Parts: sequence; C-alpha cells; structure tokens
Amino acid sequence: MEAIKTTVLKIVENSLPLKKINVINLGCGYDPLPFQMLDQYKNTSWNFTTIDVDYPDLINNKCKMIDNSPELQDIIDLKEKQVHDVNSPIQLRTESYAAVGCDLKNVDNFHKIMSELGLDNQDSVSIFIAEVSLAYMLPQYADPVIKETSLFANSHFIILEQLLPAGVNHPFARTMLNHFNHLKAPIQCVETYPTIPHQIERFTSLGYTSKHLMNGKSSCYSANTTLFSTPLYQMLQTCFQQTNWNLRKKIKKIPKFLM
Repeated sequence: MEAIKTTVLKIVENSLPLKKINVINLGCGYDPLPFQMLDQYKNTSWNFTTIDVDYPDLINNKCKMIDNSPELQDIIDLKEKQVHDVNSPIQLRTESYAAVGCDLKNVDNFHKIMSELGLDNQDSVSIFIAEVSLAYMLPQYADPVIKETSLFANSHFIILEQLLPAGVNHPFARTMLNHFNHLKAPIQCVETYPTIPHQIERFTSLGYTSKHLMNGKSSCYSANTTLFSTPLYQMLQTCFQQTNWNLRKKIKKIPKFLM
C-alpha cells in the first residue's frame, strides 16, 4: 500500500542520521513491501533491515518462494551460507532481511526475537507495520503486541484498520461486518476501537504519546511511535479485501512486476 510506504519514508527522513532502520511487518502475509523498499533504496546511504513476521507455516512458505527466486535472493543479498532454517524462529536472515515465524500472542517470545535482531540498539529506529493484521486478533491479544513494541527505543507504529464512525448499526457497517464473518475471518478490534479518538486513546494507553494528522482522509498518530489509520478504507476495504485475497492465493512466487 503506497500510503504506508510514504509514511515509512517520512519517518526514515525524520529519523536520520540514526545508524540503523528496522521496518517490521507484523502479520506480513505475502506483502512485497520489504522487497520493494530494499530494491528501490539499495543505492542510498540508508541502513535498512526489513523484518517479516507471521505464523511459522506462512513464513516457511514465503522462504520457499525466496529459495526459488534468484531475483528476491539478489534483493535481500542472500549469501550461499545463509540458508532457510524452518526449525528456527528466525527462518532466514541476511544483513538486510529477516523472516520470523512467531505467534504474536506470545509477546515474551516476540520481544526476545526482536531483541536478537537488534531492536534494542539505542542508535536504531524501529518502524512496526500492522496492515489489517492485528484487526483479526482480539484486543486482549492485539493490545499487548502494541505495548511491547513501544518498549523499544525510537519505535514507531503504523496501523491500518477498519473503523465504524457511524456505529455498528449503520447499513455499511453491518454489510462490512457480515462480509468478514462470512469469510470466517471476523474483525475483532473494530467494535472496541471504532473511531479515530478511540484509536488515539488506545495507543496513548499503550505507550504512544503524540499524534499527527496527515490529511482529511487519513491520519497519522505518533507516540514515541506512530499510528496510521485510514477512514478512507472503511468504504473500500470490503470491496478490495476478497479480491486481494483471491489474487494472493494464486501467487506461486513473487514476480518482479509486483515489486
């Protein structure tokens, strides 16, 4: 999503000259964002590391795609001795990329892995992305993840979630909620945090302390972190979600034109 990439770049530009930039994609799925950014900015002076986090089985499949794609191997600068290890939480690691198999409900394990990847470094900035991923977790599981990310120095959080500004009884709201229930993928957080003020209160209580409005249709809030929420997508998400899912199911590898 272009808006997320733009937000990441703004954070990076405002964070320089920090030595290390970590971009962590929570519930990454088959999102090509890490490969896009590594390829597009490889000739800059920015010291990027992109970290994909999802369930171990999905990360295993993503690593297999990389195993079968010389283009992706070149983008992440994969060396001969850096092999895919399905038995390790960090299934693949290079100087610029890591693929992590982790259940985010286990926040202690999540923190341990992130620390192993260098997020405790005080000279680094960590940008966490949750693009409609924490939305599928109950707040009792999603909120501890957000709180845990706020413990890292110079951390930012970019989030994309559905909102219900007119309440659950609005006709569109009912249609959207029924749509995801029909897919057997109910949205778990939206009724607890249905509006931007609710999201601000959420992130403030979880360690994020400031906010920035980006424009009339999308908002960016920041603490020692950044929250990005787009009301625009409340009207588009239902239409595009299933199309995107169907396309991703068909992807056998990530071809260059997607990047």
